[in-house]
Amino acid sequence: MSLRVLKIAKNATLQDRGRFGFRHYGVPEAGPFDQHSAEASNFALGNDSCSSVLELHAPGAEFEAVSSCWIAVFGALTDVRIDGNLIPENQNVFQLEGGSRIEISSFRKGARLYLAMEGGFEASKMLGSVCGTHVEPGDVFQSASKIAIVEPELPNLIWDFETPFRIPIVPNGFSDFDFDIVENLVVSHHSDRRGIRLFGNVPTHNGRQNSQPICAGAVQWTPSGELIVIGPDGPTIGGYPLIGTVPSFALSRLGQAVMNDPVHLYPISWEKLDEERQRTLLT
Repeated sequence: MSLRVLKIAKNATLQDRGRFGFRHYGVPEAGPFDQHSAEASNFALGNDSCSSVLELHAPGAEFEAVSSCWIAVFGALTDVRIDGNLIPENQNVFQLEGGSRIEISSFRKGARLYLAMEGGFEASKMLGSVCGTHVEPGDVFQSASKIAIVEPELPNLIWDFETPFRIPIVPNGFSDFDFDIVENLVVSHHSDRRGIRLFGNVPTHNGRQNSQPICAGAVQWTPSGELIVIGPDGPTIGGYPLIGTVPSFALSRLGQAVMNDPVHLYPISWEKLDEERQRTLLT
């Protein structure tokens, strides 16, 4: 069970659940930006949820099965072709015979696509994780473990790509920030795995604070009038005022936003998180 990379974007990486226990050294946990799509691709193949997946970005990719294998793709909306034949849009799991080629086109909607292979991708680990391993044309990946797929079970997770992206945030009580005036935000082209930058009608300020620990999902307010939602590769400390935190399920949703996508950021209480999670994830 192995897969050869024929064509792929330069920013494609392997990701697993992340590397933990090193934040006090300034090492981010990393992991998939859209954790739910990554987990869905593993679940569909019967993989362990910690199995490594390939995080793809536009403009797509092309692979060849060196030997027979199962793969699954979830996340961004795209066209998938196997040996030139277009696959139905609602099909997310494929069995490739040795020599077969799978082509993933540029994304129609969304920013990230996750490709899983049965057993996960085998790769060298650093600090206990493969996160951030860059993938290039010519790479050949073996399955990390052997599993026997009898009948793939499809998870019930498909993103709604209608905009604006409605993203909840749990405020931290920062008194100088008014959420009522920041409904209409737009994703900046400066966004990446380190963080999603949002601009719009966010006021400027002269506030300063000492650097403090932050995590993925933390939302910082810059003096220039921009909000930064920290991503999986983001810093471990920050000096901008922290106005709240985007919960993990909503951060996965925001990870599919592309440049100029409108975002509606709205406050929610901890008590309402489970209800909001059910609304965000289309189960």
